[in-house]
Amino acid sequence: MLTLRKKAFDTLLGFAIGMAWVFAFVLAIFAFIYTLPFGVFAAITFFIISFVVGLIPVFIFEAIFVLFESYEERKKQTLLLEEILKKMDSKDCSPIL
Repeated sequence: MLTLRKKAFDTLLGFAIGMAWVFAFVLAIFAFIYTLPFGVFAAITFFIISFVVGLIPVFIFEAIFVLFESYEERKKQTLLLEEILKKMDSKDCSPIL
């Protein structure tokens, strides 16, 4: 059940990242098209500005994805370390300090 939730969350987050990229490109293209009558320089400037603004949701979703992946990896490492500790306790070994 946990892997199903993780897979669904990864799929949803991947979809959100893709939609954020689409939003950034569409926003930049609309800004370029609507400011083109004011000149090419203005259109390119507004294209760049709106694309950078459109990248904010991409950065947010990517940060969430990285945090979730590091959380999952830390859970795996914690389980592994607990298993090692149990083996060391069962063998009556003292850790090297």
